Amino acid sequence: MVSYRNAFIVFQGFLAGGGGEAVKMAGWAGFAVVFVLAVHLAAPLPGRAQELPSSVANELQALNTELGQAQAASQALFAEQAALQNEEKRLIATRELLDGAKKNFLNEVQAWRGELQAHNADAASQRAAAAQHGAKVQSHNARCTGTFSDQGYVNACNAAAAQLNSYNQSTLDPWRRRVNANAQRVDSRRDTLAMKEKGLNERYADLQRGVLDWTKRKKENNYKLNELQARQDALRQRIQAVLNSPAVRDLVRRKQASAECAGLAEGAGFEARLDGRLERAHRCLQRVWDGAR
Repeated sequence: MVSYRNAFIVFQGFLAGGGGEAVKMAGWAGFAVVFVLAVHLAAPLPGRAQELPSSVANELQALNTELGQAQAASQALFAEQAALQNEEKRLIATRELLDGAKKNFLNEVQAWRGELQAHNADAASQRAAAAQHGAKVQSHNARCTGTFSDQGYVNACNAAAAQLNSYNQSTLDPWRRRVNANAQRVDSRRDTLAMKEKGLNERYADLQRGVLDWTKRKKENNYKLNELQARQDALRQRIQAVLNSPAVRDLVRRKQASAECAGLAEGAGFEARLDGRLERAHRCLQRVWDGAR
């Protein structure tokens, strides 16, 4: 059997920590789940001198144990929730870093496009100049190929050939080499940017996989917390139902009646014994607790 003193301790265990606690869950996609743990159980307690029925005490103890296990599981899930919140911060920080790298990459691409445009214009000008020079060479060769008796004509052809060769050596050849070098540099820059783009895409893909995994685990955490909250609420309701059961309420009533019986013997001394106040209080208690067990 469990005495009222022991039962009072058990009830305190059920009702401890009945204040409210609110926890807000903010998801990656903006969803939020609010868990509110608020329990206000007012349990009138029976007297400490009599015994609580063992069936009631055992039921309360079993409910208390189950409630404690659910609360412990909730604490573990709240710890997991805190870890998920820290992980969310890391994911957001990673996204911000990648967005910054992407912005720099796009600026580099824009600069490369300007270089490419300038290179293409320079190459087009070089090709046009080379084509014009080639046409002059062909015209010169058409006029000056063969054997001529006019020495002045021969000298003019040779002078024109020297001028054409000098322009090719001093202008066209260096220009051609510069265009080719620029072409290699632009192509190399393009390859470097392509590698950067591939790396960024891979990092974004890794981030997306991380976000999807985080979202899945966060939803599972929310679901489990909601389930445990519902379970704890149900257990508290069952505990309250036991505390409000006829057996317990009858003990409360008898305790209150016992206090009234005790009042009959207040100030009892020699005179009280003579006028029977102690006897009346004793009989009152007998009537209150007759058949209480």
